[in-house]
Amino acid sequence: MEQIKCPECGENISKFALTCPNCGYPITETSFPTSENCIDSHKNENQYWSNGVSLTNENVRKIPTLNLIEAITLASRRLADTSGRSRRSEYWWWSLTLGIIGSGIAFIPYIGYTIYIIQYILMYSITFRRLHDVPAPEWIAPTYLYSYLATIFFTVLLLTLKEIDSHYFFNTYEMESNGFLMIFYILYFIVIILTVVFAAIALYYLIQDSNPIADSKHGPSPKYII
Repeated sequence: MEQIKCPECGENISKFALTCPNCGYPITETSFPTSENCIDSHKNENQYWSNGVSLTNENVRKIPTLNLIEAITLASRRLADTSGRSRRSEYWWWSLTLGIIGSGIAFIPYIGYTIYIIQYILMYSITFRRLHDVPAPEWIAPTYLYSYLATIFFTVLLLTLKEIDSHYFFNTYEMESNGFLMIFYILYFIVIILTVVFAAIALYYLIQDSNPIADSKHGPSPKYII
């Protein structure tokens, strides 16, 4: 891959990088390719409108997909940023990396439980940014993330209670005669159903392409240059 030098630190970086992986310096638009084979329209539609201006293949340029290292570097530098935008390659590379790491330690007693919380924290901000990039309705990110958090809470609590007294908490007679257990399992079931529903809705938007039109609240598209 052709490389350029970062204007700030002089490190060799990909000419398609959004920021320098070494110092975080934002790379200007002149670093991106301008050839016609890099021109593409959002979601294969013919045109878009921004402030009355028609956006077509001739004035919308596509930034090449981030590779694994670029995506992880960019995502890790923006862990506290929930107001910006993230393209699909950044989100899914980051999600895949956390999923692989998490699956390797999720079954370790006690320590394994905490991986769910860690993954949630690391996916929190990038999920907001990815949904901003589409854009998705504002209510989708919080409902999905908070229902998922509730599922984690109930799951970890259930597994902890199982280790404390598996006979009591997983006994059919106890479940039928103890009001607390009945309420617990009913709430757990409701939370799981809501999480599945909200996750399906969120997934629909998470797989969508970036919107090329700049958002006044969340900034320009990380994938398209107008």
